[in-house]
Amino acid sequence: MKNSRLKQNAFFILMFVLSAAFIFASYFHSKNLAIVGGAGLFVFILVYLVVRRSWRHDYFNALSALTERLSDSEKNALDSMSLPALLCYPDGSVIWYNAHFSSEIAVNGKGSNLLQSYIGEKNTNDLFLNGKVFSEIKENFFNVYSSKVDIKNKEAFLVYFFEITELKMKADSFDEIKPAVIIGMYDNFDEMFRALSDSELSELTSSLDKVMSEWFAEHNSVMRKLNSEKFVVTCHEQDLRKMIEDKFSLLTKVRNYLFNGKPCLATVSAGVGRGETLKECDTKAKEALNMALGRGGDQVAVTSADGTEAMNFFGGFISGTERGNKVASRVVANGIKEHIRSCENCLVLGHRFSDYDAMGTAIGIFAMVKHFGKEVSIVYDHENSLCEKLVRKYVSETGNTPFVDRKTAMQKLTDDTLVFLVDTHRASYCEAPDVVNAAKNVIIIDHHRKAVDYLSKAVISHINANASSASEMLTELLPYMSDKPIIGSSEADALLSGIMLDTKNFVLRSGVSTFEAASYLKGLGADSVKVKKLFSTTAEEHKIKSEIVASAFIYRDCAISVADIKNRDGRIVTSQAADELLNITGVKASFVLFRTGDIYNISARSLGEINVQLVMEKLGGGGHLTMAAAQIKSSDSSDALVSLKKAIDEFYDSL
Repeated sequence: MKNSRLKQNAFFILMFVLSAAFIFASYFHSKNLAIVGGAGLFVFILVYLVVRRSWRHDYFNALSALTERLSDSEKNALDSMSLPALLCYPDGSVIWYNAHFSSEIAVNGKGSNLLQSYIGEKNTNDLFLNGKVFSEIKENFFNVYSSKVDIKNKEAFLVYFFEITELKMKADSFDEIKPAVIIGMYDNFDEMFRALSDSELSELTSSLDKVMSEWFAEHNSVMRKLNSEKFVVTCHEQDLRKMIEDKFSLLTKVRNYLFNGKPCLATVSAGVGRGETLKECDTKAKEALNMALGRGGDQVAVTSADGTEAMNFFGGFISGTERGNKVASRVVANGIKEHIRSCENCLVLGHRFSDYDAMGTAIGIFAMVKHFGKEVSIVYDHENSLCEKLVRKYVSETGNTPFVDRKTAMQKLTDDTLVFLVDTHRASYCEAPDVVNAAKNVIIIDHHRKAVDYLSKAVISHINANASSASEMLTELLPYMSDKPIIGSSEADALLSGIMLDTKNFVLRSGVSTFEAASYLKGLGADSVKVKKLFSTTAEEHKIKSEIVASAFIYRDCAISVADIKNRDGRIVTSQAADELLNITGVKASFVLFRTGDIYNISARSLGEINVQLVMEKLGGGGHLTMAAAQIKSSDSSDALVSLKKAIDEFYDSL
């Protein structure tokens, strides 16, 4: 309002000057006209004085109304307030401001007539709602407070500004020196040193330790070895940020290290803990390291600086090293066996849109639990399944009908029910999230890289990102469950179908353990010809798949296609089309999009050069290094393509 009155004052002065000029000019032409003009000017001056008095009266009333409830000392304090202050209406229009506001906040000593011009519209709304906001004004920082006042029965706000620039700078300085702890280890220590002599082993470990120690020293950090394969690093937050900006190039240095002129194939994983205390940092660092290892290793997991559960990941661009640890399989098998024996009944469920791997594993667990004489059911969504052929085959061959819907599964659930979650470790991705969330005892068997929102309450979490499939993982456990075979040929077929699906007929992610598992299943009667028939397609599906491949375009070595599919088996066809696109020369990854309702689904595949899991995670999805998926909420394919291209760009930028 003060600014408004300044403008009105200027208007009156301008009118006065123009009127005086008119009278002066009229005097030489007509004295009578000049007299009339003078009389008009006199009336104009009287009006101005009356209006100005009214302004002063309004201004006095505003301040008087504001101070009616104050004591004399409080009134004096308001008049001589040492803080910048102003009075405004709820719409932000300024009625009054003091000298400190004029000198410390207003531009050139003149204030704007809107509070929003200083602290922004959102801050203004929050200020009137909550009574306090933080704001940056003219490169200084303020806590802005407001209190309601009444001016002639009209609501207004007294707003005052408390400068905290110095405190903010000290707080920022403190944040820079907060502690951070990094705990790391070699991913493949045993395999890496297996063929070395004692002297070579000592030389290699010393050389690698030196590489890591020097890299951390460059970032003003201190590294100490805990044992031959594990280390710990302490640093300040400001130094950690430099490591993050460098994208933890240490991973590449270790991976590319040459020993006696040859690659030593070493990789490391690390977890970074951030917090207010060293103890908090240490706890978070251990959790982050477990997450990095659960995602396949060769990467760094960094916890959030703001205390949330979010994590950032660096590295993880190559496939992890296969670990054939029979001892671990035996320990897990014994643990599962004890839980089965002590439970009342079992439920088995996989991820939504169950495929051959999820259903094959579920059928294997069904036979395993029945072997111990316990009741068991498989949660199955017939309408949204990608493995209907396998289910029909199993029912017709065995006569078993263990499949129940989500509602029935919830009715079977008790405090003593053992729930198996297979081929996923995220409750939100499974067939029946309500069943998993309500269950007291959950066992996870999964081969996907660990996600931040993994189910942490599981009594046994058997996650191995280096395994080809969940079917392979279960097959490794079966010999330790009983001295006698506990599955028949039909269950062996189901497990083999899961392995063949996820390895693309033993082409991708097939390690020694994969072929050992397949050999074990063949010994139990698995028929590879029967399994191969499960993957056959109709002529119509083959035609659709060919059209998807033909319509693909190349973007940064990635083949992308948008499919228009209306039939029920769209997910199967698009995933097969994504596999076909990898056969194109120069294509390192493929992405096929198809729409269901207002959602675009993406099937992502690669041959290992591009980690499609990292690309899909940027879109809220996940999966494996060579096979992943995501969903984008959009009804427009162009918007979905823009989001996908952005995720691909971000992946390449992170390399």
